[in-house]
Amino acid sequence: MSSPERSERFLAKQATRLALAVLAFATLAVSTPLANAGVILGYGGSDCDAALGSGTCSTVQESSTGGNPGVNWVAMAGSGTATYISGPDNYYLEFTTFTDSNGAYLSAGTIPVAWNFTLSNATLPNLYWSVQFQITVGGDTYSFVQTGTTTTTGDTVSGTGSINVTAGGEASDYLIDLYTLSSAAYTVTVPGSGTLDLNPATSSTPEPGTLLLIAPGVGVLLLLGRKKLK
Repeated sequence: MSSPERSERFLAKQATRLALAVLAFATLAVSTPLANAGVILGYGGSDCDAALGSGTCSTVQESSTGGNPGVNWVAMAGSGTATYISGPDNYYLEFTTFTDSNGAYLSAGTIPVAWNFTLSNATLPNLYWSVQFQITVGGDTYSFVQTGTTTTTGDTVSGTGSINVTAGGEASDYLIDLYTLSSAAYTVTVPGSGTLDLNPATSSTPEPGTLLLIAPGVGVLLLLGRKKLK
């Protein structure tokens, strides 16, 4: 083998190693979530209450980061049966969590929210529901509220929205609330896999910076493959 051929083979090997290293680093960047050094919303089982009815609910941390990377992603799940309170055939069921955060600074911006729950009863009449998400930042309370009605038994109610935080400050607490009302008994299920979410991740698409890391490695490997075919 001549000296130029040896040099070309050596450079090809080095280029392959570099390309594989770039791809490995990019894959790690895609699969490993960034640690959240910002606001940590409290969570953990007993911080959730089922009121105006009989049932249980709990909160969990779905991820250390969410749609707003400065806040962790927390979610509520539960199930219960409405209880007759008073008045003209009033049945109520409400799930609520009102929990402190670590008081870290939160910049102005948006915090996504999402909800998903099922209403069940063989004779379910019109049922009113309301979801509320809020967070206190710098002493000001920012919230998102959505209401609606449903008439179909076994109906699943879902949707998305966002809280618009207009000024940065220390985040002190947050609220997640689901309130329901009807004129007959009913049950509500908030499944563990589809919940009342505060700051859920909005997309699994790699960040543009990560794509820039992947592209050079793929380009080098394609070039080397073409050379081998010659």
